Amino acid sequence: MLTTCLYNAIHEDDILNRQYKKGNPVSTERIKHVVEHVVSKGIQWKKDSTMDKKLVIEASTPGHFYRDLWRPFGIENIPSCTIEEQAQMLIDCVKAGAAAVHTHVNDPSRESCDKGPYHVLDANVEGDIFDKVFDEVDCVTLNHGWEVKPTITKAYPHGEPKADYVTYHKELWERGKGNKYIQGSVIMTWSRTGGPHSADVITKGIEYMNTHDIKPMWNCHIDHLTWVLENFLETGLCKEPIGYNLQIGKHEDERYFSNPWNYIGVIYEMSLVKEALRDYKYTLGMHMEGRHWLPLTTLAIMLGFDNVRVGIEDMFWMYPHKDDIIKTPVDSVKKVVAIAKDLGREIATPKEARTILGVKRT
Repeated sequence: MLTTCLYNAIHEDDILNRQYKKGNPVSTERIKHVVEHVVSKGIQWKKDSTMDKKLVIEASTPGHFYRDLWRPFGIENIPSCTIEEQAQMLIDCVKAGAAAVHTHVNDPSRESCDKGPYHVLDANVEGDIFDKVFDEVDCVTLNHGWEVKPTITKAYPHGEPKADYVTYHKELWERGKGNKYIQGSVIMTWSRTGGPHSADVITKGIEYMNTHDIKPMWNCHIDHLTWVLENFLETGLCKEPIGYNLQIGKHEDERYFSNPWNYIGVIYEMSLVKEALRDYKYTLGMHMEGRHWLPLTTLAIMLGFDNVRVGIEDMFWMYPHKDDIIKTPVDSVKKVVAIAKDLGREIATPKEARTILGVKRT
């Protein structure tokens, strides 16, 4: 039917043929052959389903920098400071299209926000912020729930630094009477051979998460992949779908600084994860930062990543080739939403994001 309509349109419209005589004329039979070839092949070829799934956008706010570090860029009001400011920033990100949020809550005093260190692990502060957020919007909270504490051992009589993945999770869970404030929790793997984020402390944390409906969300550099696989997945400790997120260009990672190698690097890391996790159900996310975050996040969208984190955690520049500074995480959320929609990917709602990521809100 489509072929016939196209052919008839070409055959009947002979006005152009009468007006323009230059060049070699193409017979209607040849045109019909080309049209039939294009249409029939288009029908025969299967649609590519790479991007045929909803994208979870995670907004990171406020990042790791206090106000005195932003002022040289001409920005005065980042990070958000008061309870109301921090809540409003999260609300604005969700309204812009973020289904999930990741935040390090701030000590709401002006002095701390100006001079630092401003992060605070205080369940009441975090609870007050998210209570205001949930009064207006729903969102998936994928937050920070560990802290490094000195642990006295024979080898370290003055205390060995160890990450505690239980205490703050417990405080948040009790304050929220469920997992409201931390539906998914970031797990770091900076020191897979020991140190603060060793296998034993992460195991204790995941055991607690499993019994309190908190989803472990792996934030990994690629060289930690087999360590995670052997210690936590093959042991059956982590429930499917596994939430695996690549950290790229982030936290002193200096590997992503030049194209086209950046793009090749993302494809390489994605392929390694898919090979390692081929026997598991998993979601693949990318936490891209640095100057090249925008084109590489766009690549992740095209490659079918399930979720991407954007915001102002280790991000300053909007574009890799310009000096435009991101003034608020809402700007980056809006930018990625627009790009995803232009590429034909639909944006997941918070409810849909929980289904995709395997997160249960209690």
